[in-house]
Amino acid sequence: MPDLSPDKLLELVLVEESLFVWMAIHGNLCLALRHPANRGASRHYIESFVHKLGQLLIEKGVFTAEEIATAQVLEQEETPTRQGH
Repeated sequence: MPDLSPDKLLELVLVEESLFVWMAIHGNLCLALRHPANRGASRHYIESFVHKLGQLLIEKGVFTAEEIATAQVLEQEETPTRQGH
């Protein structure tokens, strides 16, 4: 059985990959966040990761801050809101 202890799950790991792959991961996670069934407990962590990844892609010159801001507005417009919230 896997080790799912809090100490293990909070362990930091380094993942080295090309900016192209990080750009693809960012785009796919943004798309996944738009799915109406994606409202689970881990959503907050993924939203935070997508934000940090977007900032990294801006710092590396892959996207501009304006491109990320425009994408975030589109995401908010196209993402169904949680029912009852």
